[in-house]
Amino acid sequence: MKLSRCRMFAALVAVSAYLAVSGPLHAADPQNRVQLQVFQVKVIDTQGRQGQMPVAVYIDVPNRKASTDVCAMAPRVRDALNTHLRKETYKLDAKGNLQDLPAMSAAARPVVENAAKKENVSGIEIKQGSPQVKSSAASMFQKSGCIGVADAVEEPKAAKGAPKAAAH
Repeated sequence: MKLSRCRMFAALVAVSAYLAVSGPLHAADPQNRVQLQVFQVKVIDTQGRQGQMPVAVYIDVPNRKASTDVCAMAPRVRDALNTHLRKETYKLDAKGNLQDLPAMSAAARPVVENAAKKENVSGIEIKQGSPQVKSSAASMFQKSGCIGVADAVEEPKAAKGAPKAAAH
């Protein structure tokens, strides 16, 4: 099967954007990753129904000190990200999954770098769903809005299906 030049270029751009956001092709070190409280983003499904969906934002940091610094700036980072994420309505595929999470992460990275100082951010990843925080760390997470992934976060449970209807 022959790919057109346009499709080949589009695939190259998509892979490049993904690698720019995710960094090397290995899992991020949990010791150098923080997670912010969950954000609700506006979504629209394939039938035109609108609603909201939770997304988790993970920030990769170069070291433990940067992790502490980013969490200390969590209110500012959350406010900047919330403003950024609320500007768009994100599309869902037929299965109810967010389309193009790597591009969503790439667009959010400069916002995070600006709010948390660029040298404190080595990557950002947005995942669909809400991660489960271990009960031993839940109160700290509620107070600070940020927590080290190695300390207390379990994998997110994906939010699937039709979006929750937004109250109008």
